Amino acid sequence: MRFNETFIRVYGIDMDRIRIDRTTANSGGIVTEDGILQFGNSKDDPDRPQIKITLATLDSLGIPYTVSEVPRNSADDPLYVPIIQRFLKYAAKKELLFLGDCKMGAILTRDFVAMNDAYYVCPLSEVSHSSEAILTAKQSFSECNGSFTRVFREYENGEIKCIAEGFEKTISRSTQVDGTSISWSERLVYAKSFAHEKKELAKLDLNRPSAVKFNYSLII
Repeated sequence: MRFNETFIRVYGIDMDRIRIDRTTANSGGIVTEDGILQFGNSKDDPDRPQIKITLATLDSLGIPYTVSEVPRNSADDPLYVPIIQRFLKYAAKKELLFLGDCKMGAILTRDFVAMNDAYYVCPLSEVSHSSEAILTAKQSFSECNGSFTRVFREYENGEIKCIAEGFEKTISRSTQVDGTSISWSERLVYAKSFAHEKKELAKLDLNRPSAVKFNYSLII
């Protein structure tokens, strides 16, 4: 036992936060009708078949916990529930926090997480929460004399600079799943990055002021 203590270390790993992300992998393999290699929309090489990989890691350690592979032509939204379900089964813990991209923001995924006494953080896409809805929320907040929260960042040279501002609100969500009503509270955080605002304003055509877009983004 004392000999083992010189080279074996055991660490307790925090499993409260799980990050889920997707990627694709190109292949030179043969595409078959029921095979996992399929063609699909690709930013890499649309002329080569691919598989789609979804990975769940322990945040912020980056330790892989579970992975799934599906054909490239599979839809993105349905990929999250199975891997979350698998994690919940083996982790046997409540109140886990799942972090993901806007594809995880599908209402059925959020409903599944809430139904299993867990939490989520993800940006919402235009489909889930439109620019018009964001603008309405911002105008309503301003009309109520709400005070925007400022976000500061300290740089390596010691300079402290305000890089963003935003506000938040809490709403109630409710869906029907197999005849059962599911309700939960959702915290919406509206944030505006000044760097992103400057970048977008630089793109504007001065002769087309109607092209100005509301530059708040939304995370939940």
